[in-house]
Amino acid sequence: MTDDVLERLISSYLATSQPYYGFGWQGGEPTLMGVEFFRTVTRLQTDCARAGSMIVNAVQTNGTLITDELAEHWAEYRFLVGVSVDGPRPIHDHYRRDAQGRASHRSVMAGINRLRRAGVRQNAMVLVSDANVRHPMKVYDYLVEHGLDCQQYIPCVEYGPSGDLVPYAVNADAWGDFLCGVFSRWYPRDVNRVSVRLFDELVARLGGNTERTQCTLQPTCGGSLVVEHNGDVFPCDFQVARELQLGNIMEQGWEELLGSPRYFAFCARKGKFHPDCAACEFLDLCGADCVKYRGSQWKSSSTHRSVLCDGWRKFFTLAVPRLQELGEGRSPWA
Repeated sequence: MTDDVLERLISSYLATSQPYYGFGWQGGEPTLMGVEFFRTVTRLQTDCARAGSMIVNAVQTNGTLITDELAEHWAEYRFLVGVSVDGPRPIHDHYRRDAQGRASHRSVMAGINRLRRAGVRQNAMVLVSDANVRHPMKVYDYLVEHGLDCQQYIPCVEYGPSGDLVPYAVNADAWGDFLCGVFSRWYPRDVNRVSVRLFDELVARLGGNTERTQCTLQPTCGGSLVVEHNGDVFPCDFQVARELQLGNIMEQGWEELLGSPRYFAFCARKGKFHPDCAACEFLDLCGADCVKYRGSQWKSSSTHRSVLCDGWRKFFTLAVPRLQELGEGRSPWA
């Protein structure tokens, strides 16, 4: 991303009226930009922000290129850093290797330790694939043992040319078993000391909080935009397709981008779910799942059931009664 695009992105966004301003720095791998890029980011944010503005920065990284200098800068400006950790070394290294085929686990853990020494807030982002989906307890225990007490689990759902799930993706049964396994480790032992984003969201929802932060659980899409390196704007990081491009920030303002018919049509797709979903007791919790997960035709139709649906039902059946108690303030040890 050039300095011109970066300055336009930050200055135009901070000129809008928001309760707070959230920036999520992703890639590819954002740490390839180096510490000077992030120094430019925070300088522009400081220069362009109106008095009293609240600015939140988050980074998603594979963790292998984190230096002490970068960690110290993120700590100074209170960045939240999500690091991809898929479990213990043999599990993590199954897929996460560098361009020369070398295992990355050692470098990732070294990066996490640099963040920790600098005082950077961090969370573990686990991509659940065929490499770790059969080992939920092993993955969870490893993260907890290494002080990674804020966790997010993301299902790997990708399709091949034939429209079928690719071999490294997870299916519904495996996803449900994985979530149930993690939940059985977390509840009741760790409810007060380990934050699992999905569980936290559901506890809040079942306790009457209608604000949702995990987009896959929301009833409609929208709320976060992707700005590419050249200023092209898309409605979602799962939906960076030319036919969904909203425009370019070098040519249009945010009001025009968010007011486009293409954006409204995109946001409305999630509410057009399979008829079976309307009768499901868990619809209000899952929001019929991410449109991407609704089968191989997700680009052209949103009326398929999620390929993970049966797994979600298995997990909800186990966990919802217990999460409901937590949402109502009842102790799991009562």
